[in-house]
Amino acid sequence: MKRPIMHIDIPTANRAATAQFYATLFGWEMSHDKFPYTWFMTGNVSGGFVDLEASLVRGREVVRAGDVILYLPSDDIDADLQRIESLGGTIIMPKTYAGKGQFVALFADPNGVHLGLAGGK
Repeated sequence: MKRPIMHIDIPTANRAATAQFYATLFGWEMSHDKFPYTWFMTGNVSGGFVDLEASLVRGREVVRAGDVILYLPSDDIDADLQRIESLGGTIIMPKTYAGKGQFVALFADPNGVHLGLAGGK
């Protein structure tokens, strides 16, 4: 089954300034969340600017300002992480509760590319 890219995270040291830059440059719609996160809509995919100073502690350990993390949907994050490891990938952030009934995990493929999984289970 082909999985689409469902979400993009762009970690930043200053999410308000980063959001303003892309809103002005590309016309993206922004929505500031009470969680240290600013959502954006590009027209074809959604994402957000992660505040590195106040984000998930586990996330701060593995991402830096300037990284771009693409997320793919997962019906079973635990099973996907097992499969990733069996194929030579590395778990860089285990399944973590992200709020609103959603979980995320980050992994690196055998060549070091970082991607994420997201889902309710």
